[in-house]
Amino acid sequence: MDNLDNMSDNDSDIIISEESSSSSESNLLPPLLKKNEIEQQFRQKGFPGVVEVIDGSHIKIDKPSKDPESYINRKGYIIFQLQAVCDHNMRIRNVYAGYPGSVHDSLVLRTSPLPQTLQEKCQNLYILGDSGYPLLPNLITPFKDGVT
Repeated sequence: MDNLDNMSDNDSDIIISEESSSSSESNLLPPLLKKNEIEQQFRQKGFPGVVEVIDGSHIKIDKPSKDPESYINRKGYIIFQLQAVCDHNMRIRNVYAGYPGSVHDSLVLRTSPLPQTLQEKCQNLYILGDSGYPLLPNLITPFKDGVT
């Protein structure tokens, strides 16, 4: 992450509410009554059918004793990967964490329960992801360069 260059030790704290810190599927998707409200908020921003967004983040850690090289990211920081799914209010709905820093966002996604949950529970609803993620039936990513 580019913002790691400007991080101080105090900037690395992450606060996740107790309600959203569970990895259960029930926290992954908003309650049925909220889905319409959330989808409407994303629709107003030009993303119809979207109810959440996903991204990965690099969390600085102390050098692990086991396999420390695998925790070095492309910028040379020792980190672990955190995959977060957030709603329209930037509220963290789901977290999947612990992969070493050398692992790409797409691998973290593929090994998380998220793709299966999306298939089973997200009929006609979508999550937005950046170009670090693959295009899936319920995961919208940017067009690749040169695609029209």
